[in-house]
Amino acid sequence: MPGGRDLLSYNDDEEKTVLALGQLKYRVWTSVIGGPVILVLAYLGKLPFLIFVDFVLLFALREFYEMAERKGDHPNQIPGYLFTVLITWDFYFFDRSYSLYLLAAATITVAILELYRDRGSKYHNISITLLGIVYLAFLLSFFVSIRELPNQLGIPYRTGGIWILTLFLTVWFGDSAAYFVGSAIGKHKIAPKISPHKTIEGAVSGFLGMLLVPLLATLFFPTQMTVLESLGLGGICGIFGQYSDLAESMFKRDAGVKDSSTLIPGHGGVFDRFDVLFLISPLIFLYLKYVVF
Repeated sequence: MPGGRDLLSYNDDEEKTVLALGQLKYRVWTSVIGGPVILVLAYLGKLPFLIFVDFVLLFALREFYEMAERKGDHPNQIPGYLFTVLITWDFYFFDRSYSLYLLAAATITVAILELYRDRGSKYHNISITLLGIVYLAFLLSFFVSIRELPNQLGIPYRTGGIWILTLFLTVWFGDSAAYFVGSAIGKHKIAPKISPHKTIEGAVSGFLGMLLVPLLATLFFPTQMTVLESLGLGGICGIFGQYSDLAESMFKRDAGVKDSSTLIPGHGGVFDRFDVLFLISPLIFLYLKYVVF
């Protein structure tokens, strides 16, 4: 009938708008409730922050393994969780002294256990189990090292808390800038086969947003960094943080899912919420330790 298609298109667009507003409401409320808790734990540091990182990693690793299971693979989850906790504890208690040994032990353990399993591909199961340990646990454990770095440098311990707060705010602000600007004016796709909604316009906005936050933090708080050094930190976040986001999108695209889970209302899963941190954590640690100091 005449006009029927236009009416249907209108209703579809209206429904999408309502859904988008609903998701935005959930995102805002989740951030309002969870944001301050995370910021307090980051500022306190020590064991509370270590336990927080462990919880993030265990939930994110579960989501990572579940995505692999959707593809018919069967990662060995128990050793994955065990070595994840052992690696983070090594970073905190022993300053990474045993990490290589733990990674070797994880490889040996997973390989031996796979001999007694009869589920799917041995290659895939071992590879995915170890990839989860390395990509998630090993990389994000550097976040713990960033928080504890002032003890090695002989500067006030609270400085590490300021760095972590700055990184969280940098990532959140840059992500929001990329999302809103990309949604409003984004036209040129940055990686259409991996993340069809991410645009160059959004990426540029995210990069500029991530430059701004460390700069403001250095101007108003004792970050122990110069203006130029703070811009360097923002540049690392702005470039490699967006690659980290795309890497997680690559995993989700390969698994055929939109979100890593539905655990956090409006945000998806834990892996979704903290995806930017995995690639930037070791880079920020090295930057602070060997370039800034």
